[in-house]
Amino acid sequence: MYPAPPEPVVPVRIGEVDWAPCNVAEAGAFTDTPEEFGGLFPWGVDPCPEGWRVPTEEELFSLLSTRDQYEEVWVTRDGVAGLAVRSAVAGDGIFLPAAGFLRTTAEPVEPSSVGERGYYWSTSSNLDTSGVNLQIGPIGATKSMGNSRKFGYSIRCVKK
Repeated sequence: MYPAPPEPVVPVRIGEVDWAPCNVAEAGAFTDTPEEFGGLFPWGVDPCPEGWRVPTEEELFSLLSTRDQYEEVWVTRDGVAGLAVRSAVAGDGIFLPAAGFLRTTAEPVEPSSVGERGYYWSTSSNLDTSGVNLQIGPIGATKSMGNSRKFGYSIRCVKK
């Protein structure tokens, strides 16, 4: 007997972008649930499973530009703090867990801000050493352009 093939991952449409419902766990695999943090990756790495990719700056920040149709709410789901981006009408959306980040520029190398903030990479860079990312926290989501590409951040893939 052969194992059953994995269930297809169903994207969640927000605005014009089809989002993965979960973070990347490790190269080529999503976490099992939206509440799992997943891996923390340096900028410029694309660990998304086949058929998915790291979002562009425009796609990532479309989460902020859909505020007339979607709301951002800091919530705790199954004991995990994070940002729910959901439709006020339909109730659909995504949950971005506050996985913190991996500080790789200081010793010891260890996760920081876990449960307090989350950081999500885009494919865009700023200057020679910085990547463009979305930061989430209790007051909502903001665009950031000045963080080291060496830091380990979460990745929420979009459909190719």
